[in-house]
Amino acid sequence: MKTLIERKSCPSCYSASHTQLLQQSFDTQGLRFYFKEHYEGRVNIKKLFDFNYELIQCAACGLIYQKMIPSEQLLTEIYDEWIPESEQGRLNSLFTLKDYSYFAEQIIFLIQYLKLPQSKIKILDFGLGWSEWANMARAFGCSVWGTELSTLRCEYAKSIGISVIDYEDITQQKFNFINTEQVFEHLIEPRKVLEYLVNALEPNGIIKISVPDIRKIYRKLIKLTEIDSLTLSDMMPIAPLEHVNCFEYKTLVALGDQVGLKPVPFSLSLLYKLYNSASGWLEPKEMARQVLRPLYRHLYPKSTFLYFSRK
Repeated sequence: MKTLIERKSCPSCYSASHTQLLQQSFDTQGLRFYFKEHYEGRVNIKKLFDFNYELIQCAACGLIYQKMIPSEQLLTEIYDEWIPESEQGRLNSLFTLKDYSYFAEQIIFLIQYLKLPQSKIKILDFGLGWSEWANMARAFGCSVWGTELSTLRCEYAKSIGISVIDYEDITQQKFNFINTEQVFEHLIEPRKVLEYLVNALEPNGIIKISVPDIRKIYRKLIKLTEIDSLTLSDMMPIAPLEHVNCFEYKTLVALGDQVGLKPVPFSLSLLYKLYNSASGWLEPKEMARQVLRPLYRHLYPKSTFLYFSRK
């Protein structure tokens, strides 16, 4: 099995001009420790010892990316075996009310922004993960499709009623919103994929791209010759073999520009929608309802909204 392949050019702007930020063998203490801790001892990385972990920066657009990337076979192994099905339970245990509120706020904002009935909003969750975001969007009444590299995650999505769509079939649909949460840092060809997704977007639709920010770790990288001193948290934005593209704001904007996208422009109306999506408190009637409803439900003695406990 071919393990790693070399990128010959920037995956965003296709320039071959670059500078090297970091290069070290996978057969070093720091990387052996990282793989052992991050994958909880499930991975034997000896197959990688003939290769280097190399971070380079595009001289044209500034994107930082990994030069050596997983082959298609290794990608399948990483997402189906290195990160096993049991990861779902661990991640769910880490999710808090704030995480689910964050999903809900995004979807409320989306509905307000698009000005469409929920039932008329078609959403693609590109990179389902364990379907947390897609399930929330569906709970709000939106029509949701999803796709995912991992077959395990696709099977799970199907089991809870999410419509799973093959990558090749995406452009046969038109979506009002495409969600990509923590996806583009993983993609071998981010520009090619984004260009493809644009073809599946309604004229007035929007795409969300959310990725780790490289800026904090970049300040450390430019002073390092090896990564042994970095913590697991430090390593997250540059995770070997997984986060093969390392973005900051300007490089993410540049990627969008390559395929004809621009950031949604700021306006007071947009600011209102962002704040109001959290609770709707900026609407006078909703503000009164939010204040009075808890009093009615919890203090009024004949309310039919009840919590029960043992006597």
